[in-house]
Amino acid sequence: MKSNHWATQKNGCVITLAAAMPSLIEAGKLPKRVKVLNWGENLNARGAKVVVGDMLLSNMKSPVYPFNQVPLDFEHNTTPGTTAYADSKEPRDVAGYVGFEVVPKDGVYMLIHSWTPLGLDKAHNYADVSATPLCDKQGNVVGITSVALCRVGAVPGMEFVDVPLSALLVSTNQNKEQLMRDKLIAMLKLAPEATDEQIMEALEAAMKAPAAPAPLSVDVAKLVNDAVAPLNASIEGFRTEMTKRDKEQVILSARIEGKVVALNAEAIGQLSLDALKQHVAALPVTVPLSAQTPAHVAEGAIGTITEEQRAIALACGQDPEKVYGKGK
Repeated sequence: MKSNHWATQKNGCVITLAAAMPSLIEAGKLPKRVKVLNWGENLNARGAKVVVGDMLLSNMKSPVYPFNQVPLDFEHNTTPGTTAYADSKEPRDVAGYVGFEVVPKDGVYMLIHSWTPLGLDKAHNYADVSATPLCDKQGNVVGITSVALCRVGAVPGMEFVDVPLSALLVSTNQNKEQLMRDKLIAMLKLAPEATDEQIMEALEAAMKAPAAPAPLSVDVAKLVNDAVAPLNASIEGFRTEMTKRDKEQVILSARIEGKVVALNAEAIGQLSLDALKQHVAALPVTVPLSAQTPAHVAEGAIGTITEEQRAIALACGQDPEKVYGKGK
C-alpha cells in the first residue's frame, strides 16, 4: 500500500480508505487528518526536487499567509495546467476544504475542515491524495494551494503535483486562480502587471518580516488630550487676562495723551490688541494738556489779601502779610 493512501485499522490490519469509505460515510466518520507530504525531499511527477522544511513551517506562522484554507478537489481540477482543470469549468467541483499542520522531521498533514455534499457522495471513488505545493526556484515549498483526491497517484509512495507559479496564477478573470492572484497583488501592494517572480519575491519577503505589533487597546491620543485639556484651559484663561490688562493699559495711555476713546467695553473686547492700538493711534488729541493756571497764581502772587485770608491768619496767630504776602 502506498504511504499516502488514506487508511484505517481493522482487526490489526491496515486497509485502504477506498475500501472502508462506504462504511465510514454511512457511520458519519470521515477522516480529519491525512498526511500529504513527507518532511525533506519529495519527488514530483517530473522528477523535480520538492523540499518540505523550515521555510514552509515559518511561512504558515506568518499573519499574511494566504493558504490557511484551500480546496480539496478531484484529480487537481482546480489547478491550472492539469488535464482535469482543462476538462472542467467554473464553478469547479470540490470535495471539501482543508488546512494544514506541519510536523518537523515528519511531514505535512491536511486537516479537513469541512466536506461538501459532493465530497461525501464521491470520496469513496478515490484512494489517494495529492498535494499541490507552491515552490520557490530552489524547490522549497512555500505554500500549499490545494489537495486532490486521486484514483492513482503519480509517484509511488507519495502522490502530488508540483505546479509552477506561472501555471497557478493564470491570466483570466473567470476563475478562482485570478482572484487569488489579484488578492496577492493587493495584499502585497504590487502593480497589477507584476510578474510571477515579483509576486513570489514579495510574498517570501512578507512572510519573513516580523509581525506588526498589536494595536493598543487604550486610546493613547484621548488620554493625552484629556490630560492636557485642563492645562490648555488655564493657559487660555491666562492669555485672556493678559490681553484684557494690555487693552486697559492702551486706554489709560490714550487718556493721558488727551485722547477720548469712545468705544464701549463690548467693542473693546471684540477688537484684538493690535487693532485697538491702531484705533487709538489714529485718534486726535481732544483734551488740552497745556498749563491753564493764571499767571499771577503760577507766579505765587496775589494782588490783595482778602478778609477771609486775613481772618484765617490772625486766628492762627500769624501776620497776614507774612502768610499771604508776595511770593507766598
